[in-house]
Amino acid sequence: MLERYDCPMPYHAVRTHFLGAMCATEPVQPMKTLARIWDGALPAFASIEAVNELLGALINGLWNELTVHQDEGHPYRLMTFPARATRESLACLAETRTEELKGFLTGVFGDQVNLEVPEPMGESLDTLMELDGIFSGMQALLEDPEKPASAKDLEGLRKHITKLTAIAEQEIHAVVLGARVLREQIGALEEKEGSAVH
Repeated sequence: MLERYDCPMPYHAVRTHFLGAMCATEPVQPMKTLARIWDGALPAFASIEAVNELLGALINGLWNELTVHQDEGHPYRLMTFPARATRESLACLAETRTEELKGFLTGVFGDQVNLEVPEPMGESLDTLMELDGIFSGMQALLEDPEKPASAKDLEGLRKHITKLTAIAEQEIHAVVLGARVLREQIGALEEKEGSAVH
């Protein structure tokens, strides 16, 4: 469906973007979140049925599937594929990780430049931003034919990417859980304030 409407964001990044949007401190606006995956403007639809089909697939389908990751026992896993220790394969993997992390971060931040979140959640977001930069740098290095790399170097890099992927998954999980707790605290505070008004 994303291909049908020429979505510039790949599916793996759409998934992390939606997961990030669930962690946003601002109230979630599904249509705005959807528009972001098309660079801010929804595509043209032939009919209202086409709009409903897209909403059904992405919001009622994918979005609802991702809510399970708000449970402590169901951490989100980044896309897996067997990367060989070659420049091309590792560059593709680094690019995928960059897209996933950018998707998550743009989902969390939305239109905001800064967020006020508890310190542990903020530290996890900082780590994810650093990892995004690292993966992006790896991709650029691997795609540069002027930079030599031996088979041993590439195998070491493959293992390093695996370790960094595990860290990224842990930090994403920490943000998702932190956002859930934050929402619960805000909800409890609003409920308390509402009951205090007579």
